[in-house]
Amino acid sequence: MRKSHVKKFGVLITGAVMAVAIAAPALAWLPGRMTGGGSIIKPNGLRVTHGFELHCSPHGGGATDGPNNLEINWDGGNNFHLADLTFAACRDADGYDEEMPEAGFDTMRGAGTGSLNNVDGYTIKFFMTDQGEPGTGDRLRFAIYDSSGDRVFRAAGVLDRGNHQAHAA
Repeated sequence: MRKSHVKKFGVLITGAVMAVAIAAPALAWLPGRMTGGGSIIKPNGLRVTHGFELHCSPHGGGATDGPNNLEINWDGGNNFHLADLTFAACRDADGYDEEMPEAGFDTMRGAGTGSLNNVDGYTIKFFMTDQGEPGTGDRLRFAIYDSSGDRVFRAAGVLDRGNHQAHAA
């Protein structure tokens, strides 16, 4: 054993070193956009539809150039409309593959503000994937929060209709 200083996961470790430090892989955030829409079915049978065009930030989040649109509808008249996309990050994630056309990424995470049933002051957090054509296996997960931070609606699942399409920058 020898005394050493090792930087592991961004933390300096001082002491006896018996193993090689392994660096954590860096995430590659990619520019581009994702478009599409369709529906998922909640476990209680409720159909939730959506349509969108959302641009990725090349810096792993933050504001993006638009246009950025997202609309979600459910239960015979309830709807969420995105007003401002505040965070959008796209990357190539393990377990997903956008197939053709290749975009370099298959997963988008994002957040924004908007209106619920025409009332402003709501936020949304979302996750969506592109699993190739014709949309088989594409996923959507989102949660809508009121101004107090309480979750008011949530849905997640594999699309039963529709398609998500990742586009290179």
